[in-house]
Amino acid sequence: MGKPVLTGETEIEREYLSRTEKSRILDETACLYLPGGSTRSTTDTRPYPIYMEMGRGCFLADVDGNEYIDFMNNFTVLILGHAHPRVNNAISKQMEKGVILGAPSQSQYELAQCLCERVDSVDRIRFCNTGTEAVMFALRAARSITGRNKVVKMEGGFHGTTEQMEISVSPDLSQAGPADAPVPLPDTGGISPGVLQDVLIAPFNNIEATERIIRGNREEIAAVIIEPVMGAAGMIPAQRSFLEFLREITDQYEIILIFDEIISFRLATGGAQQLYGVRPDLTTFGKIIGGGLPIGAFGGREDIMDIFSPKRENPLHHSGTFNGNALTMAAGLAAMEEVQESLISGINQTGDRLRTGIEEIMHRKGIKGQLTGVGSLMNLHLSTRPVTDVRTARADRDSTLPINDLLCLALRNRGIYTPARIMLCISSPMTGKEIHRALEAFDDSLDQLRPLIEKSCPELLY
Repeated sequence: MGKPVLTGETEIEREYLSRTEKSRILDETACLYLPGGSTRSTTDTRPYPIYMEMGRGCFLADVDGNEYIDFMNNFTVLILGHAHPRVNNAISKQMEKGVILGAPSQSQYELAQCLCERVDSVDRIRFCNTGTEAVMFALRAARSITGRNKVVKMEGGFHGTTEQMEISVSPDLSQAGPADAPVPLPDTGGISPGVLQDVLIAPFNNIEATERIIRGNREEIAAVIIEPVMGAAGMIPAQRSFLEFLREITDQYEIILIFDEIISFRLATGGAQQLYGVRPDLTTFGKIIGGGLPIGAFGGREDIMDIFSPKRENPLHHSGTFNGNALTMAAGLAAMEEVQESLISGINQTGDRLRTGIEEIMHRKGIKGQLTGVGSLMNLHLSTRPVTDVRTARADRDSTLPINDLLCLALRNRGIYTPARIMLCISSPMTGKEIHRALEAFDDSLDQLRPLIEKSCPELLY
């Protein structure tokens, strides 16, 4: 969450306030019934969020009649954009038959078959309703299989909102300990202190330090979980050598290796693990596999996943009222049938064009920063140093955050919709025309921000 920046003191702020008057009124009403007017922390912006009315293709329209090119895509979910005809048709047909039937359906195993065939490491898969649940059950499986309790997660890694995973996602670096020996810190209130005992925090992309942590606790570690591309930390890719090292050391000590591909699965038909050539034991999925409807899934080796089979004696319990519901299965299957190799290649190439274009603009204007990410996923960092993990991503945060927030507003004023951290992802309806418009918006926004950078963050200039 950014600091409040909208005081009306800048031209950027005044323009935002004037063009989103209906959103402001709606948010004031929402605050009467929802804490802070919101039911989802990540969609809140200061002083109020933009209230959207509809989405079509790669465009959004807000309640004030403003149009935006949607580079957020519900935080990477909408790989096909909004209201895709094939997905809408599948949802409509299923609605006529029933939304949820309280029994297995053919579409459950058809979507499962699609995912198992795409991902080499996945022999069996089970569905749930969120990425949070998918991670929770993958970790439960790891503990059941190994008989151990501790989990290693990367500092800055986000794996949903269970207590164990809300540790050191965005830590206070003044309390987080040395970079090569991070201290586990709760990211929010209400987390039991006992949870910290079973979570080990490792530095992302640091083989030597992570090896020391794993070897020192090898008899207690059930699982190592990692995002091949760290999303919330700023779309920071893992180094191939780091993932290869994790595969080797977890094999050595019979630790379950879990890849969280809830975001990165869009990078190839077989996910980021296909790009890296590293095969985990379990994988968690979400976002794009539901066609825009709520979903999560976890899958992997048959011998691990078999512990959930109700056909065996004393299975590991996994249930949920909406697991594998007919509507989501229909939408997900339609989406996955559309998301083929050619589509993924196309959006990755579009992402590369956008990334290169923004970098060229920043270089031309003498503004320091970089875009991390892979293919259709990227994040702009206004930074004076290379970004390789959460600590380098946040090294300049205190000084650059006001500029970062104003850049987000300036882009929104020009019809480019991104979250506050300037994360951008590509959807298949985007064309060269939309990329050109986005680059023009970045060019104009950085021109508008240049005097403010000179005044408050001169270190960002060269």
